[in-house]
Amino acid sequence: MIWVIRLCLFFLPFLLFWAWLRYSGRLSGPRQIGLFALVAGLLVATLLGFGLAASLTESGAPGDQYIPAREENGKIVQGRFEKRNQE
Repeated sequence: MIWVIRLCLFFLPFLLFWAWLRYSGRLSGPRQIGLFALVAGLLVATLLGFGLAASLTESGAPGDQYIPAREENGKIVQGRFEKRNQE
């Protein structure tokens, strides 16, 4: 999921530069605010959707230990969180 945020942050300066060129009159062609609004809206909706999906995924409680996925007898055993033994 972090790659989507990094990709959006990478393209943000280019999008802002394009918008500045478009609205300053230095870029020829018809001004279509609808396309810009659509792209910006999709970007925001995507980021909010991924944020919501990340908040709904299961994670361990503070202090839990993560056991990574591994292979046993030719089958993949899913990773999981286990409570730490407090001695």
